[in-house]
Amino acid sequence: MTTPLIPKRKLDPDDRTLLNFIEALPDSPTRRIHANDDQPVLTLDQDGSGSNLLLESSVPELRYAETDKIDPAGRYRTILTGGTFSLEKATAAGWAASQAFVTLDPGSRKVIYESPDDGGDDWYTELAAGGAVGETTYVDVGSSGAARKGFNVVCGNGSSSDLTRLTISTGLATVIASWGAVQHKGTVLRDLNCVWISELTIASGAVTRTGIFHHIDTQSNNPSDNLDTINGGSAYDLLIIQARHTDRTVVVKHGTGNIQLKAGVDISLDTTEKVLLLFYNGTSWMDIGGGISAADYVAKTLFDANTILKADTDDTPVALTVAEQRLVGRITSGNIDDLTGAQALTILTGQAGAAFSWNSQNLTNTGTITAATSVWHHEHDLFASSLTPGASGATRTAPDSNTIGGWQLNAAGETLYFEAHMEAEWDATSDLIINAWWEVNVDNTGGAGGDTVDLRMVVRYKGEGDTAIKTQTVEVATTVGASARYKQFKTTFTIDYDAASNVIDSLDILSFALNLETDTSEVDDIILNLMELRYATTKPSLEA
Repeated sequence: MTTPLIPKRKLDPDDRTLLNFIEALPDSPTRRIHANDDQPVLTLDQDGSGSNLLLESSVPELRYAETDKIDPAGRYRTILTGGTFSLEKATAAGWAASQAFVTLDPGSRKVIYESPDDGGDDWYTELAAGGAVGETTYVDVGSSGAARKGFNVVCGNGSSSDLTRLTISTGLATVIASWGAVQHKGTVLRDLNCVWISELTIASGAVTRTGIFHHIDTQSNNPSDNLDTINGGSAYDLLIIQARHTDRTVVVKHGTGNIQLKAGVDISLDTTEKVLLLFYNGTSWMDIGGGISAADYVAKTLFDANTILKADTDDTPVALTVAEQRLVGRITSGNIDDLTGAQALTILTGQAGAAFSWNSQNLTNTGTITAATSVWHHEHDLFASSLTPGASGATRTAPDSNTIGGWQLNAAGETLYFEAHMEAEWDATSDLIINAWWEVNVDNTGGAGGDTVDLRMVVRYKGEGDTAIKTQTVEVATTVGASARYKQFKTTFTIDYDAASNVIDSLDILSFALNLETDTSEVDDIILNLMELRYATTKPSLEA
């Protein structure tokens, strides 16, 4: 049984709470203060085994009031509600209304600091501790209200002065920067995400920075515009700029205004895929990159139309303009250049290691084609109608179902004559070839296997200015064996071009006399069909 220690009396001057009695617990130094007859509101533990002061209630609260202050401005309380502990200020008499300005919420791991003077929940700072993976640790400054006041992180500099280390601007509709993680080793930022702030339009070569990332557009939507000057910004600010449109080029000018570019040349943002990062030193905006200097940079402005890059010495690239109908190459002891067709052919001369393929196409408008050796032959075809028997008695044989016709030689003395001349295309270093095609004009099937037809060729020739005739005689026996009548054969005569005392010269006129040697031939009746004169040349020529 509890023992009341004092009678019921008033506890405070406002006559709001009545002290009913103080109870002493059996066999314990603990004392309880009761209100409203039976509700213990305060427990005093004097032996140190538990709480020294325990406030017990369904919604326990402890109120504070300055002496002689009964208006709301002087009244505060601590209250525990639903597991959330708050420090509140009265905003109306009798605690008809209040505002919590410090709240501890263990359930959501938050500590919330609210302004005690703004009359509502418009402004507060919220510190939240992360829990499971994926949950957020954050500082929330002012979660509602149209005119946010911003947030600064201020640190001492060791000299009794404050330095602002982080500033979050006010009145922003978009996130300036967010970090997924921050480490302090000096300062290491991870997962920095810069969100576009606004589009800036060039006006008289200038724009004004208001954030870290801006799209830049040309004045009046011109196809191209120069950006000379960037206004705004403080020392050590960063700025990222990007062209707003692919079809409108922003030319960032070096040295015209307050922009200094490392390469010493202008940078054109001519597509939306190009981005420029700038750093402000308090005077000039400078691009940040890999340390490229003007000496290491080949500017595209060096290249006019129809130019390529070349280097004749180490580390000295220059532009080379290639004229029409030129090939890029390098001749012996020369530099890289645009070569003329003649220079290109000079390189090709003698350099081929295999045959050229023209892919079955014609070679036209060539002029003279000349080989180093005699790879062509010029031919003079002399048909029967081109030959003459003179008064030798050779007779003409008409073609029929057995013979192609020609001149019959079957008696001693019968001779055929023809003429030709050595054209300039002849290489003058090879023998002349004379071919004669003829048919056996008798049935020699009963003859011997070694039977022959013996033909004799006499060649007479001289050139312009010569008086004496030069002569060569060549006799060739062609084996016909036991041949049937009208079987065709070919006899080849080789005329020595450099015969002793009878050298054949280019442009010489030649006269030929051909007869059948009946005294030595076993077959002495033939029909001559065709004669051919051929000689080697270093260039092709039409057949005569």
